[in-house]
Amino acid sequence: MKIWSIESDNGNFDIETNNITILFGDNIKWFHLIRQIDDFFNNRYSTVKIYEDAQLMNKKEWDCHFIPFDAHIQLDKITTKSPLFKIRENAAEQLTYSPLYNELLDVWSGLNDELVLFNQKLKRWGIQATLRETGTKVFSENIVFFPIKKMKPLDYKKLFLNIIVDSPFENNNLIILELPELYTDEEEMDTFCEYIKELANKGYQIFIVTNTKFKAMGRKESWNYCIMDVIVNHAVIEQRKSKIINDLPFFCEDALFETAKELLFKVVDNSISLHELKQIIDKNYDSIVTIIFAILYNLGIEIPYELEDLEPNLKMFLREYKS
Repeated sequence: MKIWSIESDNGNFDIETNNITILFGDNIKWFHLIRQIDDFFNNRYSTVKIYEDAQLMNKKEWDCHFIPFDAHIQLDKITTKSPLFKIRENAAEQLTYSPLYNELLDVWSGLNDELVLFNQKLKRWGIQATLRETGTKVFSENIVFFPIKKMKPLDYKKLFLNIIVDSPFENNNLIILELPELYTDEEEMDTFCEYIKELANKGYQIFIVTNTKFKAMGRKESWNYCIMDVIVNHAVIEQRKSKIINDLPFFCEDALFETAKELLFKVVDNSISLHELKQIIDKNYDSIVTIIFAILYNLGIEIPYELEDLEPNLKMFLREYKS
């Protein structure tokens, strides 16, 4: 786990990163943040700065691939900027290794000779006609791609990933995926997540912006949440842990704090609601709820919630702690 600190004109933000980093929730902050990260790596004039564990990152050591929510590849019109351009060039080169290629060159040359008579007419006009020389360029311009089946948004994202993985792995590779769950079902996403984990095991670093809690993703990944415009993750809570424990009006063991922290993450990823805590917590309910709200208040997050079930002294503590 490492901390990336992103500095831009829009503010400074810290995210917890790993081989797979989840930016969870429907928040405009993620929309801007991932584009700032892409700008840092791919725009030589970028004013964005990114620090990894307080060390300024060297963008020359990284290849960043951003696959937005509306990623699309035009298969029937390949430009030099198309991700399929090099693939088409490689296909054309492959054709030149075929014995049929030399036969084609001979036929092509013969066809060019057939223009001699026609050129006698054109000679009076001051022009001549000839066939273009054959080669990989001519071949590549005539190679077209088409989908085997109707492609959904996730299929285009998979195509981008396959092209990235097919390229030489020279630098650190960061892949940013935005909302891969659009127009997919649970089974498709589970399969896709397994593929993502395979890429992570091969050394790719992957950021995923999502509104969905994937079953195939566990707590091994670095999860970042945005609550009332504040980024929350394990690292930022750990940085404040000692202060929060010292501020509490009761003795708090590490195990109790960890229980409260895990329940807080279940609340913010919508696995449970605050109202369900009473039914979920078997013992130490007052202490755990107090810790949860102490964490939130320490982060500057005020969630409107009635604390009527708490002991009077703990309600008083939280009121004072919030202020």
